[in-house]
Amino acid sequence: LTTILAFASASGALSDPITIMKGKAVQAHWRTYKPQNWPVYASENGYINKELMITTGRHFVRHLRELGLLGLPIVLLLDGHVAHAYNYSFAMYMAMYNIHVVQFPPHCTHFLQPYDACILASLKRGWQSAVRVWNRQRCAARLNKEQFFIPFKRTWRKVMKPQLIQSGFRQVGAWPLDKSRISEKCFSTKEIIGRNELFC
Repeated sequence: LTTILAFASASGALSDPITIMKGKAVQAHWRTYKPQNWPVYASENGYINKELMITTGRHFVRHLRELGLLGLPIVLLLDGHVAHAYNYSFAMYMAMYNIHVVQFPPHCTHFLQPYDACILASLKRGWQSAVRVWNRQRCAARLNKEQFFIPFKRTWRKVMKPQLIQSGFRQVGAWPLDKSRISEKCFSTKEIIGRNELFC
């Protein structure tokens, strides 16, 4: 399992992706085809955890410094993953740099989060296409951790353009602010209680 994390802003600015691969420690050969500035970490299940979230926060601070934004009030929108939702050390580290962490309400990221709106769908389509090409060229040989970056870096650079990121923020009404982007049905407690499910 592999997790990719990246910070994107409403302006279309994008940080280098942070990769977390399944393993006890990062192996040197995992970095063979990795672009120089792309950090790679390991966790036992390939997912983000509280310790790696703090490390990721340091990358975010470095990204803001490179953009000349460090010190300005920054709003960081995140989902409710336990790695950051209940991570006091991460929240305090962000606060040191005037970064205000805002968590999306539960069960709402599919219509509030810019990444979920269109960015991840485009990246997923690009990745599936790249993997199909990889499989055809190598007779369905398994894509291992060392080779992962060969198709992924091409996909990332091809898909993750400023226009796509701006479109994600626009689609959910995050920027420019536009509450009409969220359907009134999303707030209808009558229908939610009547059908006993959350929908939208």
